[in-house]
Amino acid sequence: MFKSTLLKLEDVQSDLQQVIQLPELHKSDDDEFSTFVFDMEDLASTHMPRLTAQQLSSCEQLNTYRLGIYFEWLWRTLIDNSTQYNCLLQNQQVIDHKQTLGEFDFILQHQHQILHLEVAIKFYLNISHLIKSENDDFFQLSEREELWRGPNCSDSLATKYNHLSKKQLKLSLLPAAQALLNANNIDAPQAVFSLKGFLFNHWQHQGVKPKQYNEQHIDHHWLYIDELSHYLEEMKRNFQQPHTQLFLIDKFSWIRQSHQQLHTINIDEASAMLDKKDSPIMLAICTLENSSCALKKPKIIESQRFFVAPRCWPSSKTLDEVSRL
Repeated sequence: MFKSTLLKLEDVQSDLQQVIQLPELHKSDDDEFSTFVFDMEDLASTHMPRLTAQQLSSCEQLNTYRLGIYFEWLWRTLIDNSTQYNCLLQNQQVIDHKQTLGEFDFILQHQHQILHLEVAIKFYLNISHLIKSENDDFFQLSEREELWRGPNCSDSLATKYNHLSKKQLKLSLLPAAQALLNANNIDAPQAVFSLKGFLFNHWQHQGVKPKQYNEQHIDHHWLYIDELSHYLEEMKRNFQQPHTQLFLIDKFSWIRQSHQQLHTINIDEASAMLDKKDSPIMLAICTLENSSCALKKPKIIESQRFFVAPRCWPSSKTLDEVSRL
């Protein structure tokens, strides 16, 4: 379950704000499916619903380390705090003759519309500069979704969006799904999606993005652990902040950009951590802003977040696979 030291009311509140404010990764021009725009009308006066201790307790009871489940909980909390939406179904499996065909994230009613909403939070790193190609240069390669990989290497923008568009968003068209919706007196829904997250270019190969993706996401970096010292020196010069500190961002803090608490880390500690891993960790360059009240802890201000990878990442198997595509 969640670590109590990581779960604070202010942190969850920050994550709720990110769900709304973080731009969509994908700019859909597909007539069949569209990105979901949350109706903020009833939240405009307060900007964001204020969580109660009971709602925070329900978050703690999720009993999981999976970021995707937490992200769905954030969406459900926003929906429950909005007068514009009514959640008709959530995480409803579609089963046909004991075979699970898929699962609806949300079936919502918005005014006179019925919506089938799929949501996801993703983080992808561009590995195009690692691919040797006689026909394409780095910029052309970077447009390919399969060369933007998740930290675990097996996931990519291509696999996620193909699964989303070819399976998840077409679920309501299946006879078993239509029977389920009819049994709940729900009309045929319009399929929409929200794919949030961040894209990371290698720090020495910047300024590119895949096709159909928002440019707001291209200013984040990733690098190898043996490049970290050089990278930090360059960032200090760029930000003109000689007293910045390096912090480790736990996976459940990957969503937010304002932090109540983080753990400081140095280069040796980061290197030791990656010696035991085959996937990147997320770090941030932060400054500490002292409060006028002596009793309050300094506020952590994030100026740059990035992934640091061991030299074994991505795996040779992954590089072989994408080189053949």
